[in-house]
Amino acid sequence: MRIGLVGCVKTKLAEPAPAAELYVSDLFRGRRRVVETTCDRWFILSAMHGLVAPETVLDPYDAAMSELGRVRRRWWSVGVIQSLEQELGGLDGHFFEIHAGADYVDFGLQRGLERAGARVERPVEGLSLGEQLAWYQRGSRRLAASTPVRADAVSGSRARGRYGPLADYLASRSDRSLTLRFGDIEQIISGALPRSAHDHRPWWANSGNTQAQGWLRAGYEVDTVDLRGEWVRFRKVGA
Repeated sequence: MRIGLVGCVKTKLAEPAPAAELYVSDLFRGRRRVVETTCDRWFILSAMHGLVAPETVLDPYDAAMSELGRVRRRWWSVGVIQSLEQELGGLDGHFFEIHAGADYVDFGLQRGLERAGARVERPVEGLSLGEQLAWYQRGSRRLAASTPVRADAVSGSRARGRYGPLADYLASRSDRSLTLRFGDIEQIISGALPRSAHDHRPWWANSGNTQAQGWLRAGYEVDTVDLRGEWVRFRKVGA
């Protein structure tokens, strides 16, 4: 499996949001666009929280890897590797595409991944900030040209990631409106929804986060979500 790891940035929204939406700099958005296309799954490397799934709702925070000493960065790296092992059931054989600065990678993260049997690639290693932004702009245009978004793009091998089965399910339906319990969705994806899906309405936003991409490409959008009753109603886009 190819896993994307994206470093957090300083510029954030002023209110809680899914992690994929919280960081708002051009650099983060460029990194995200690339890994969402090239990787089966991706995670955010947060200076404060360690490994974070894109759908996890976070409060704004003020922390940077550059502010941590060498010892704390090493312990941070150990925690990230442990979290990855729990998420993936082991690291051997996985391919990690890392889009993050040296402060995130060079204090044990890359070395620990490789020792565990993973392969590591750092596409923009050694580039200046300006060079990185240009690289992501070129990469985004190239990826957009080679992988156009279509209504059927969620079927087959394109339905990647944890929420691919939900996208497949919705793409197979013709209902103008479809209500699913959270438990129904967990059966479809063969796993539990994150705590954020139960506690935070922004997790269900029709935005560019990982889970929303699936239902939007399948032709649906979230119409209503009831956190207390634990159900969500999807509606055909344009219906």
